[in-house]
Amino acid sequence: AVGSPESALNQTAHVLTEEDTAGYDAPFPSERHFAGVRKFPQLVPLDATDPPASMLNRAWAGLAAFEKPFLTAFAEHEDVTLAFERIFQARVPGAQGRDHVTVPDAGHFLQEQQPDLLVDAILGLG
Repeated sequence: AVGSPESALNQTAHVLTEEDTAGYDAPFPSERHFAGVRKFPQLVPLDATDPPASMLNRAWAGLAAFEKPFLTAFAEHEDVTLAFERIFQARVPGAQGRDHVTVPDAGHFLQEQQPDLLVDAILGLG
């Protein structure tokens, strides 16, 4: 399971509490409700010719014009999306010239592993 200490995505061996697990399970009252979330990985384009790439191109066009404060907060042990840290910082105008955050002692699920540090970083935008 993704939230288990054995998961490759759980670099810090963080264990979800029963309450955390119930929160993640809440939108999925039965097995059939997982259909959408299971489809999601197939929507991640592997190159510019994949059909979902056009959606990402539109998103990047919007982000390229986004001048409001934009913070990147990546985990110290992030292995899944870390390549996007510098890309966001370079391509989003609102991210430029800002002190970005590396969240210590956290992996891909930093909102679970270091929630207070993440909230402080977000509140620091104001």
